[in-house]
Order: sequence, then structure tokens, then C-alpha cells
Amino acid sequence: MPPHRSKAYADLQPRDGKDWSLPIAEALSASVLSLPMGPHLQLDQARLVADVVARSVEELN
Repeated sequence: MPPHRSKAYADLQPRDGKDWSLPIAEALSASVLSLPMGPHLQLDQARLVADVVARSVEELN
């Protein structure tokens, strides 16, 4: 999902009812994986993200 379509940015949507036209973000969202990261993550949350990524990679192999 491109960032502009996520709940985090819902308050920034155009007020006139029109949809954002961000074709590059839309196209990239089909091939980019965004992981939760940053100083707000607790250690157990970071471990969970790492575990899910590791399991996903194992399944691909």
C-alpha cells in the first residue's frame, strides 16, 4: 500500500473529495516492502519483525 493511502496519512487527504494522483508511489508500492522500523519500536517488536522476515525468506527458498 502506498503511504498516501494508509491510515497514517488519512488526515492529509484532499478535502474536496478528489483522490490523490501519485502514480509513481502507486507503481512502487507493488514492488517495495516497507518494514516497521525506528526508535519507537520496542525490542520485542523489532524481534517479531525480524522473525517474520526470516520465516518469509525461508519459505521463498
